[in-house]
Amino acid sequence: MQDAARAPDGKDVRPGDHDLFGWRVRSALPLAGLRPWTGPERSPDLTIRFGKAGPPGDARIFSPAIAIGAGASVFVAIPRVGRFAIRKGSTVVIERADGAPDSALSALLLNEVMPIVCLLRGLVPLRASAVAFHGEAVLLAGMPGVGKSTLAAHLLGQGGRLIGDGFCAAKPDRDDGVTLWPGVGAVQLWADSFAPLGLPSPPPGPGRLAMPVRADAWQTTPARPRRLAIIAEDRTAPTSTAVHLPPGHAMRPRTLVVGWRLAHALGCESGAFATLAAVLAETTCIQLRRGGTPFDLSTMARVLMEAK
Repeated sequence: MQDAARAPDGKDVRPGDHDLFGWRVRSALPLAGLRPWTGPERSPDLTIRFGKAGPPGDARIFSPAIAIGAGASVFVAIPRVGRFAIRKGSTVVIERADGAPDSALSALLLNEVMPIVCLLRGLVPLRASAVAFHGEAVLLAGMPGVGKSTLAAHLLGQGGRLIGDGFCAAKPDRDDGVTLWPGVGAVQLWADSFAPLGLPSPPPGPGRLAMPVRADAWQTTPARPRRLAIIAEDRTAPTSTAVHLPPGHAMRPRTLVVGWRLAHALGCESGAFATLAAVLAETTCIQLRRGGTPFDLSTMARVLMEAK
């Protein structure tokens, strides 16, 4: 029998058990950037294991990478990485492609498969980074490459605490409100983000680099959303500015929910819509227009926090 690991607060933790969105996760695949589980003793909410992962016999094709079966089962296949069978939101079976490293499987699992698990478990994955200040969350949304993760990393240096980067999980509350639940404790940065953040240049390599955050810059409890900034680049503006957005305008494109069409196919579109509406009802919505050269993070952060 393996000895239990010891968490910083002194509680025993079984090896392989993690805390993700308040779930107890037991994983055969190493998952970097997750806290050890220190909550109450209970069976895992989500089990991740290796095995044969094929689509169910009754599966219907949703996209080139995704098939949906009866009984809340979803199959995801990514060439040269692996196949993932999600069963009722409580089990993920991974079939590794030949030569695929753990790091590639982990990145795909946390960034692409977990939003589907969220939908199956009643959480809504929002396509945004989130940073908490005094228990209240700032959401950063926008098109890929606009600077969400870079600004989130900068805000961590201003006293913020990371809830999630890339996507975060929103959960309806009993009082018709909504909370954001802490996810992975890392920000994913492109190489050109390091200089504006005052970081040494990373080693050359493809894609983004996951940068773990310090323990004191990681949110440990759910947070209420209070501010939503949809970032857009404005190359003609000399500096960054902000304009107020009506909640309905922010909701119209529905790009804030990861897998909106998939939510419809899984029969949980109405719940996702209601949760998104609750998020927007609780937040001050702005469009943060990124202007100026070079990337002026201090001005962006000030404009973001001062916008009414």
